[in-house]
Amino acid sequence: MQAKKTVYVLGGYGLIGSACVAALINAGFNVVGVGRSSVKGYQSNPSINWHEINIATASMDDWQVILNDADIIVNAAGALQDGSLDNLNAIHESAISRIFDAIGTSGKTFIQISAAGADAHASTNFMRSKARGDQIVMQSKLNWYVFRPTLVISRDAYGGTALLRAAAAFPWINLRIFPKTQIQIVAVEDIAHAVTRAAMGLIKPNLIADITADEKYDFDTLKTGMRKWLGLPEWQYSVEVPLFLLKMIGIFADIFGWLGWRSPFRSNALTALGDGITGNSTSWISHGGIPCRSLEQTLASMPA
Repeated sequence: MQAKKTVYVLGGYGLIGSACVAALINAGFNVVGVGRSSVKGYQSNPSINWHEINIATASMDDWQVILNDADIIVNAAGALQDGSLDNLNAIHESAISRIFDAIGTSGKTFIQISAAGADAHASTNFMRSKARGDQIVMQSKLNWYVFRPTLVISRDAYGGTALLRAAAAFPWINLRIFPKTQIQIVAVEDIAHAVTRAAMGLIKPNLIADITADEKYDFDTLKTGMRKWLGLPEWQYSVEVPLFLLKMIGIFADIFGWLGWRSPFRSNALTALGDGITGNSTSWISHGGIPCRSLEQTLASMPA
């Protein structure tokens, strides 16, 4: 009987990481969580072991010790914006570089959770730093996967998803923002399923793929769908929010971010939504991936 493979999930108690942990356990893997707080780790999932480490500052030697018995590494660690608690370059780029220096040509498999739209010339440092981290992964000699999800829909919320949830729950007035923006979504369980299929060897390695449902929505349609899901009544009024006011809100949220509050209205989330969040599922499907669920299917399967 073949021994269970061991999967280490970096950022294992985050929005995507916690879903990956649950899916990998259900698939029969031995799962170990890695994060900044073991207390939060055990609160998220007390059934697995957790390693407490600051992913942004851990040295190559630290990673050699921690990842020694890992067969597969899933990197679900990430941050939305620089602040007192987060450094994008350190988390998205430097940490990955040190991890690959530590694991070398060990034969481990590395699964990177990036973001649709990650590009060296993107409008936000979030996307640019994600792209630089992806390049480190793709230049390695290990078996690797780079998965780039669109806007993640989950019972939990973070970043752009939290902004969407907040806008959907606003009382009485529909604050109309980004009226022409096109957005695609993906259920967090579909990301976890993609990670699990890769870990099981059902998807050929050295693959970069967007993980997304194919339907495109404008922001107002997404908000309305989310509001119905929350069980809230229809808005009585609708008001267009001017762009300059959104930018001001983002600036104030960024300032509070340096004081430790990770507001969903920080400028990176606003800019990403303003740019649009879209992907192309062709690469994923053509390599054996299963189509992702639509917004309607996702919300129907997920009690508010």
